[in-house]
Amino acid sequence: MKSIKKIFKVFVVAFVMIVFSLFAFQNDQRVALSFLEHQTPPFPLFIIVIGCFLCGLLVAAFLSLTEILYMSRRFRKQEKQIRDLNKQLTAIKQQPLLDDFSVQSDETTEEADKEKAVAADNQIYS
Repeated sequence: MKSIKKIFKVFVVAFVMIVFSLFAFQNDQRVALSFLEHQTPPFPLFIIVIGCFLCGLLVAAFLSLTEILYMSRRFRKQEKQIRDLNKQLTAIKQQPLLDDFSVQSDETTEEADKEKAVAADNQIYS
């Protein structure tokens, strides 16, 4: 599978290089750029276009770098939270279970509440 990926990458890079070469051969006119009062000496058009393309790649790389740094920081926080939760889980698992754990039904609880209420009423009136 890795060799297929390498071959695919080689073909993509070769294709991009061929496209750039064709672009360069077909756009060899000299162009001078002007901005306000400044003017550049004449350069071939393909150099200017490829330079702008590379500047765009740098800007995109910088913007994605900030996203990568944010995600890595978030990933570290989540890993720390997972470690803390695993420690809590281990501590809970090591606690002994209660042997005299009993579950009362709702009826038994209601009867006990009634008995307590009657006992409290008896204490008030006596």
